[in-house]
Amino acid sequence: MPINKVEYFGQTLIDISDSTISPEKVLKGEIGYDKTGSRIIGIAEQGGGGQEEIDKFVQGFSDIIVTNAEFVRTNAFSEFLNLSKVVLNNANEIYESAFYGCSSLETLVIKYSAGPVQLQNANALFQTRIDQGNGYIYFPKSFVEYYKNAPNWNYYQRNIRAIEDYPDIVN
Repeated sequence: MPINKVEYFGQTLIDISDSTISPEKVLKGEIGYDKTGSRIIGIAEQGGGGQEEIDKFVQGFSDIIVTNAEFVRTNAFSEFLNLSKVVLNNANEIYESAFYGCSSLETLVIKYSAGPVQLQNANALFQTRIDQGNGYIYFPKSFVEYYKNAPNWNYYQRNIRAIEDYPDIVN
């Protein structure tokens, strides 16, 4: 049963009942939710105007787990001020400014272990708590030393930790 509104002790936490997104407005393969709360899969070959509504919906969350995406697009979470923790399960590439201006972001967990995750530009994490030295990026232990010296990741070498050493934080 789809849900379009979440209330907790009388306070509305999420309300997408006025959403106007449709498969035609969302990029092909991306997931969204219509005003009934039903899951939709985008079919637009190029931006169709619905991304702003998805962004508005997601911006209220503080923790996000990205399960199937193979990359994080440019400005994907840019300026999501409440975002404090992101878990990337399968992403193997992070584009420019992906998390730019997420001033609460202090935990980025990258679980991909089939090879190195490419960081296209160190500015992907600019103006975050990680960038300011008050947050951390967690990788599988076998990759930690690689990332401390890898292009663009080396900018954050003092913020890189092993997932296995901090199970309470990353799970």
